[in-house]
Amino acid sequence: MHRACTEGVTVRADDETLWRKDGSALAVDCTAMPIHDGDDLRGAVITFRDISERKAAEAALRHQTDELQRVSAERETKAAEDASLSALARNIQGDLTAAEVGEGVLANIGDHLAAPVGVLFVVTDEGDLERCAGRALPPEAETWTRFALGSGSIGQVARTEKLSLFKPNSGATPVTFGFGQLAPQQLVTAPLVVDDSLVGVVELCLFTPLSESQSHWLTTACRIAAGALRLARQAEERAAAEERTRLILESTGDGLFGLDLDGHATFVNPAACAILGYSADELIGRSLHELVHHTWADGEPHP
Repeated sequence: MHRACTEGVTVRADDETLWRKDGSALAVDCTAMPIHDGDDLRGAVITFRDISERKAAEAALRHQTDELQRVSAERETKAAEDASLSALARNIQGDLTAAEVGEGVLANIGDHLAAPVGVLFVVTDEGDLERCAGRALPPEAETWTRFALGSGSIGQVARTEKLSLFKPNSGATPVTFGFGQLAPQQLVTAPLVVDDSLVGVVELCLFTPLSESQSHWLTTACRIAAGALRLARQAEERAAAEERTRLILESTGDGLFGLDLDGHATFVNPAACAILGYSADELIGRSLHELVHHTWADGEPHP
């Protein structure tokens, strides 16, 4: 904030701390953009976003990974299970979309539990559940993309937030493979919960009933998946907000541009290009001082 007001540069910080009136700390990412009146620096505009949930989710995910590594070292007899959980945590971290996280969750959990068919739903802003990822779904399931809370096995588990184990009857619809058809022995529907907040539901088709140790493994896997899924959803929400900001900046009639610490343009809006007569490609990465601010109106060089 200080540099924007004193040096006239745009500053972005993705890990700042603000203090509430009650004395509690608030983690934020913020952008400080200087306000100019001609050549005069008049102040700055500060925008910020609460990232405390994201920070908490990242800490929770790191804690889960650390806990898994500790268990792996202390319980060598569970090395295979712990290694698969660590792999799950690694595979669904990073700059991933919710759909990519969902696909990674189904792949890792499905492989470990020998569950070739699975589906993952996420909680929407409206409170119902929307399909985020699927694995080897039969054709008739392609249209089942949304469930209300309490509707079907997905909606019921979302409401209770408890693991559901269901044994189909002998007339259950078989799953088709390249070599023929097999009827599932068990349907497992598990909630994805992080910090007491439901973020989704995963459902798996098993041909061997879940053992007690596998049930414990699945519970931990679901906690890891829930943390990663929430991070991905939050990242998508931030990207959408940034896109809305971009559209606002591009739609204004005033010229806007951002500068790095060397005075090079990092972004320009269409109005700035139209006013100055340059294309965006001609401005981005160039020194704006050298291009458009080098000389006073009387011909004297601008310092």
